[in-house]
Amino acid sequence: MLIIGGGIVGCSVAHLAKRGSTDVLLLERKKRLTCGTTWHAAGLVGREALLRQREARVRLRLVAVALEHADRLLYHNEPIWRNGGIVGRPTSGMFDHFLNQSLGLRYVANGGAPLSDEWITAGRYEVEIAAERVPARASLRPFYDPNSERVRG
Repeated sequence: MLIIGGGIVGCSVAHLAKRGSTDVLLLERKKRLTCGTTWHAAGLVGREALLRQREARVRLRLVAVALEHADRLLYHNEPIWRNGGIVGRPTSGMFDHFLNQSLGLRYVANGGAPLSDEWITAGRYEVEIAAERVPARASLRPFYDPNSERVRG
């Protein structure tokens, strides 16, 4: 379950973690809870569960992937390899005509170990398409307009 925003409604869903649900992810605008418009309510519900999750560290990250060869396409279910081992599968893929390359979103994991930005950016990535490994780049930021300059005008 994905919860966007740590306001009273977002944090109130954290009670699912107490009932045995382990796949609850709360996304907040900044790196800390209580930074949005409903900050006064966010710390009241689910704070303990969020603190436990922070202590356990992130074990699954969503990364943007770009294939190095423009003649290959991403659809779904193509394994992603990092330094010779499978680290994840895609959530989506499409050809970007502006950048002239196949892009995708992938969740990657490090065998249950915590993930860091350095671990993700330091690897050599490949995506397996039709039993062939195609070199790829992985990024924690979007490949197109990573600083949101076009959005902001």
